[in-house]
Amino acid sequence: MLTSLLFAVAALAPAGDTLYCPIMMEAAPAMAKAKAVEYAGLYVAFCCGGCDATFSKDPEAHLKKAESSDKPVAMGWFDPITGQRIDGEKAKGQTVYKGVRYYFATDEGLKKFKASPATYAARPAKQSLNCPKSGELIASYSEAAGYRDYKGVRYYICCASCFKSLEKSMGEAVAKNPGQPAAPKAMAYKPH
Repeated sequence: MLTSLLFAVAALAPAGDTLYCPIMMEAAPAMAKAKAVEYAGLYVAFCCGGCDATFSKDPEAHLKKAESSDKPVAMGWFDPITGQRIDGEKAKGQTVYKGVRYYFATDEGLKKFKASPATYAARPAKQSLNCPKSGELIASYSEAAGYRDYKGVRYYICCASCFKSLEKSMGEAVAKNPGQPAAPKAMAYKPH
């Protein structure tokens, strides 16, 4: 698959960007060693076995519980301003908002986010892992090139060329390839 080739190397968090288990609030191991899941475009790591299953039963409740902590429990795969996939090692800025660490491609994006974080950090109740341009089923959030929100649904996009072409034709693409929008579900993270 083209998607797998384009994103064979997963976006990595810069060294020292510790995530905390949303169940126990203890530091999770580094990405390469952590038990982890992907949920709604986020990477969530756990301190020990079993926490992933507990989280997966009700991800939103566990993320909500972690909102008041100053410890990040998840990392976004995508720049919340552009919707494009971002490698934390190459990000120009980052911030933690309601327990999620977000990375930004530009300083301007970070400033825009900080001016209205609730707007850009919102996760729609429905999503589709079918690219609206190509119709391709994307295996996981970490394999997507980005996302675009359209009429209350977050559509994940398979590759950079599809992402760019959707700037002007999102409605037309969704009409042709609507996917099957559904509530996000936690899935095991598998490094690429």
